[in-house]
Amino acid sequence: MANRNVSRIMVIAIALGLVSCRQEEADVNEIQPEPEQTTPKYVNRSNLDERLDQELQQNLYPYLDSHGREHQTVLVVSGKEQEVHVGSYSNGRFTAQETYEVSTGKKGFGHRHDSKQTPYGLLRVYGKAGGKAQKGEEFENWKFQGTMRKIYNQSWRVPGDEIARVLTRMIWLEGLTGRNKNTRNRNIYFHGTNYEFSLGDPHSSGCIRMKNDDVMRLYDRVRRGTVVYVSGVN
Repeated sequence: MANRNVSRIMVIAIALGLVSCRQEEADVNEIQPEPEQTTPKYVNRSNLDERLDQELQQNLYPYLDSHGREHQTVLVVSGKEQEVHVGSYSNGRFTAQETYEVSTGKKGFGHRHDSKQTPYGLLRVYGKAGGKAQKGEEFENWKFQGTMRKIYNQSWRVPGDEIARVLTRMIWLEGLTGRNKNTRNRNIYFHGTNYEFSLGDPHSSGCIRMKNDDVMRLYDRVRRGTVVYVSGVN
């Protein structure tokens, strides 16, 4: 009788063991493999702030890749920061090497003719003028006139009859997309200004104003065809 009970206990134990094994098997089968992680092509790839970097990933880097712009000078204008970053693009990364204060359009960013807004998006340098002009020399109709103008670093020093002027160097821009194709005809430039006090705030009539010393340095860094990206957020 005792042997018969032991046998029954062994049968039950084996059965329970099989159930337990099957349950573990089922639990293993229910575990799904984790999806393979894919790394985006561009992630925090510049030394700029994250928001601007994300904008460049979407709008600038693909253009540079598809047009073979590795190791070439690229300009990135931040409307929010009122700065132009001068750097180069390599291995999917823009690295800013120099940063200058600017002043973009007082009326914001846009593309309408006579809007006095700064165009945004992908652009490039169309031409340059003033390589032999002196600091503070005035331009008119794409030519320097030999007239020297006073540069104002404080707004309260500006005479009531003074106007904003184009000084020292001009870097003419043209648009690369459908919406900003009229940039060249709108006569949009980087240029030196007599209103240096306005830099750091949107104060221009659509052009990108710079300190005269800075635009002289920028003039030497760029050439016809240099890519410019303007982030129209302020």
